[in-house]
Amino acid sequence: HALRLLAQRLGGRAVIVFGCAVEALSILLLALAPPIPILVAAGALAGFATGPIGPIVATAVLRRVPMRLRGRVLGTADALELSVIPAAIVAAGGAVEFFGARPLLLVCAVALGATTLLAACLPGLRQLDSRRGENAASSSNKQTPARGAEI
Repeated sequence: HALRLLAQRLGGRAVIVFGCAVEALSILLLALAPPIPILVAAGALAGFATGPIGPIVATAVLRRVPMRLRGRVLGTADALELSVIPAAIVAAGGAVEFFGARPLLLVCAVALGATTLLAACLPGLRQLDSRRGENAASSSNKQTPARGAEI
């Protein structure tokens, strides 16, 4: 409930940018190998900051994808996401063995920081702050094309 109120007050764009920035800083901190209590605190803060990102993105998708296409869109997105995770784990393991953990974490922190700065400037992320805009409920009420005309 508190996170929902925070997102409503600050806007989805600010919550996503803040969450990604905190995550980038946490990865950078992890690369510097501070004492364990600092690592645990940074991990907890990163988890708290990035927790709202998934629900905000899911809400944005549900608002923008027409009802008749949701199964295809969400199924494809989930399949891609779930198939990339094992490949990323294998690639990360190989990269850690080849380059070491510290350089890899530094590259990840810089890449996430740069992506966060880029995303903060993109107009698409600003649409998250619109109240409802063109949402899927209004687009699902529009007249749908004939069955054979669907993609």
